[in-house]
Amino acid sequence: MTDMTKHDRETISKISGRVVFAAAVLACLIVMGTGSASAAVTPVFRTVTHYSYGACCVLFNATVSINETENIRPAVVVWNTGYTISTPDVYNVGLSVNSGPCQIGLFGPAVLPDVSLVIGSDLDVNIECVILPSDEVLVPGTNTFQVCGGNQTSSASFETLINTLSVTLD
Repeated sequence: MTDMTKHDRETISKISGRVVFAAAVLACLIVMGTGSASAAVTPVFRTVTHYSYGACCVLFNATVSINETENIRPAVVVWNTGYTISTPDVYNVGLSVNSGPCQIGLFGPAVLPDVSLVIGSDLDVNIECVILPSDEVLVPGTNTFQVCGGNQTSSASFETLINTLSVTLD
């Protein structure tokens, strides 16, 4: 084995420094690319704006999305809202998946809790919907979920207060 000269050590040091710099740049590009791909999804939605809804079935102002891989996993969508009603009635709540129809009661509860005795009171509800791969509405790539529903028997309305909607993969 030969002894390295000072020139050889400096050359190796320069090459090593360039390799480290190139690896760092590559790592940054990979992280930036991953961030751009995931920026297209919105797994959490929150608003403090009040919205009124009448006859069923309309899309509510709450939408979230998440990316599925080729190996589709169950999606869990949770909607929490405060609400008030104008008239005792049945108020449906459901979920639209990937711009599909409003599915009342297919993925979770079908109605808001009975509030006929507390007209004008602020109430809170937490609804969890589970969408399974066997439901055949989830696709590889971006999946979008939107709360929907409305009054079942008349044009009476209810008003949502603070809305939070989130989606996770199980």
